[in-house]
Amino acid sequence: MVAGAEGRGIDSLLSEEILAEIKRILGCEGVRRVYEEAEASREEMVTAIVRVGKLIDVATELNIVCEDPSDNKFIGCAVDGNANYNVSGDSHLLRIGQHEGVKGLTANESLEATRR
Repeated sequence: MVAGAEGRGIDSLLSEEILAEIKRILGCEGVRRVYEEAEASREEMVTAIVRVGKLIDVATELNIVCEDPSDNKFIGCAVDGNANYNVSGDSHLLRIGQHEGVKGLTANESLEATRR
């Protein structure tokens, strides 16, 4: 995410709720091993994500991801941040397709879209 956003005119939108989830995931053993092998700390990872991210105040409350309601925060952030795309590997989010002008894309699809 960080390398993809830096210097490319791509906004990575974050909300406080999304940032809390990122911090939680960075604490998981399997993820932690990856960044520690690269000699980075959890704090450095969070700092890098916040540095390239754009913090959005999310007012939109959605209930469209029935399989995993906690995923609604990502679409709400994208809508309130006027995003064109919501990039995810989450099948629940990708199944939504498009909502209020925000299209769900995989990481590979987003790379293709930014090359155009």
